[in-house]
Amino acid sequence: LANHACDPNCVASFLTGDDDDDDELSRMWEETRGRKENRKPLKPLFVMRATRPLKKREEVTLGYVELYSSRGERRARLKKTKGFLCLCARCLDPPDSDRFLTGWLCRCSVATAGCPGVATHDAFEANEHASIDEKEEDVLRCVSCGAETVFLNGGASRASASSAETVWRGVIERARDAARRGDHSLSFALASEALRETKTVLHDAHVVRHELRLALAAAAERLEKWTDVADACAATTKHMARVVS
Repeated sequence: LANHACDPNCVASFLTGDDDDDDELSRMWEETRGRKENRKPLKPLFVMRATRPLKKREEVTLGYVELYSSRGERRARLKKTKGFLCLCARCLDPPDSDRFLTGWLCRCSVATAGCPGVATHDAFEANEHASIDEKEEDVLRCVSCGAETVFLNGGASRASASSAETVWRGVIERARDAARRGDHSLSFALASEALRETKTVLHDAHVVRHELRLALAAAAERLEKWTDVADACAATTKHMARVVS
């Protein structure tokens, strides 16, 4: 129905006619499926909504994968599930806000909160296109001030950054698995501890912290920890508004 883009201009949903309060969508349902009191059980109505004004002859696009993720992760998922390399505008010319999705905090930002920059490291991106200088400089450095990142007793290397992210993503999966088993206390504890551990290492909008907050919010809701739910949702909404238009 529509090609993929990592910054799509439309979203898709299915309208059942039973649980939608939108008057316009309800009218669409009745026009295509018949009025509620007269219709027989039918398949849901597929609806596409524009997320911004569309220009004449502009291609309609949808997102096939999670959009709050790095270019490397989006491309890896698309290659695995759809079999193509994404060459959309966001992938070819990433906006400045995307750097925070893979951002590691530098020493200046932690010590003085005066540097707005981060050291970017996409664990999903292949390093084969890196220049000779980049390969020689293994320590991650801030794109703004050039300072090293803060990690353990020294700056993070590309290898140690990837290893750390693998561990934290494992925690995310363990938290999700605990939630599926109904152990929401364990899920909450795992997500909370990892969020504390990454607070002074990763930028708050980093994908890892985003996924940890989602796990924490889901567990907190089941445990009726409403302050934690509100805090997690507020941070998530703030960063999603900046990254995903």
